[in-house]
Amino acid sequence: MLHFVSDDHKYLVFSTVITVLRTKGGVLFILFNYEVKNMLKKVEPLFIVVFMWPIASFAALPAGPGLSGFWQPCDGSTPIEGQYYLTQVDGKMMNEDATLFWYGEQKAQYPDWATVFNGTIYQSQIKSTVAGNWADVPKGQWFRNNGTLELEMDAKDPQKACVLTVTKETGGFGPTTLRKKYVSGCDSRCV
Repeated sequence: MLHFVSDDHKYLVFSTVITVLRTKGGVLFILFNYEVKNMLKKVEPLFIVVFMWPIASFAALPAGPGLSGFWQPCDGSTPIEGQYYLTQVDGKMMNEDATLFWYGEQKAQYPDWATVFNGTIYQSQIKSTVAGNWADVPKGQWFRNNGTLELEMDAKDPQKACVLTVTKETGGFGPTTLRKKYVSGCDSRCV
């Protein structure tokens, strides 16, 4: 919110309120501008701006480093409602392995499940894997589970990976695969 006082000190204030709503079709932005006069005794709307940014536009976002990006959870060939947000942080010192963090949720408001993960990316000549710990968080209605996960990438290079397949898990982790979304060359459909 921005506030400006007029030079004549009559407390003429202009404010802008921005509201952002996520919908199925995209992201809705609402900008409401109003004028407040005489110490809040009179409020006059000046103008309202509304515009929609389609979710499909996010397909144009550049891929992040390695496994970073949006991922679709699947149970075999069945999509699971939700999305995972992965961030890969490369090891900077003494050839450390890269680290992977994620947050996943069924939906933005009142999700049935929400989970976090912290793991290490291991690369070899044969295959690349991720191993770490996951836990449900109290944003979701189910927040009692936690455990370990091992996942195998469909490519040796994390930058080229489009599918993470669960090879070992404890604690009742739901998805059997995660599929990278919004990246050219990656098919996010559950197959």
